[in-house]
Amino acid sequence: MQVALRHANPPTALKFGKHCLKTWSTTQAVIALSSGEAEYYGVVKGGSVLLGAMSLAKDLGIELKGRIYTDSSAAKGIASRRGPGKTRRIHVNYLWIQERLNRGDFQSFKERTDNNVADLFTKYLDQSKLNKFVKQLGYAYLEGKAKLTLKAAMS
Repeated sequence: MQVALRHANPPTALKFGKHCLKTWSTTQAVIALSSGEAEYYGVVKGGSVLLGAMSLAKDLGIELKGRIYTDSSAAKGIASRRGPGKTRRIHVNYLWIQERLNRGDFQSFKERTDNNVADLFTKYLDQSKLNKFVKQLGYAYLEGKAKLTLKAAMS
């Protein structure tokens, strides 16, 4: 199970292998005073959703190791250390993710910005990159309309 993060209000994708289970974007409840701090709060949000999904899988008898991917070196650095470090304004109740990463409940990885699936939701992309990210999420382009589409009255 993995989570890909991006931006201060990160659009996020929850994947299981090649399958995209969920995508979402939320606004942050905390005001961040730096971009690294904002990205860190996104990692915390993604981590909480990831733990929830891992807990659900465990209830179903499936043991998973989770991975969080972020393109922010600062957020990964904050998440990987112990305590707030030089970052003075991080709320203490958001430091729990450091403990969970240290315990090995899940891992965090640096994702190259040009390979970040979450860019699909935030940036203008050329067709080749768009197709690449759509495929990585397990999405597909379909033609035509759904059978249940409402039909407009022609008069």
